Amino acid sequence: MAVERIVFDLDGVLRDIQGYLKQRLGVPCPSTWEWLHHGKDIFQLIKEDNYACLVYAPATPYYTALRISKYPVELWTYQKPEWRPYTKLWIQNHFGEDVVVRFLKPVEKQRLAKTVVKLK
Repeated sequence: MAVERIVFDLDGVLRDIQGYLKQRLGVPCPSTWEWLHHGKDIFQLIKEDNYACLVYAPATPYYTALRISKYPVELWTYQKPEWRPYTKLWIQNHFGEDVVVRFLKPVEKQRLAKTVVKLK
């Protein structure tokens, strides 16, 4: 069976927002899903940084491996509406036009994931 595409999430998988926040703002790696740094959550920190991390966050090692693979890529990501222009810049800088992007809510990702054939 030929691979039609590989589907990935973006943040924390291909885009390292936490790495950017740690290097630029000194935010330690969180130990829980919901966290505060000096009384601010991730959304407040990103907004105060003028959304720069959404454009300039480094790619993860998964990104490097994915680009070497040459498989067609589809990204499924939930992005707040005000994040999307910055996220599109990151994607453009790293994939060019060679990617399909779907902005999906978590429940939509779960529903679609059930329709995708998984490699074993």
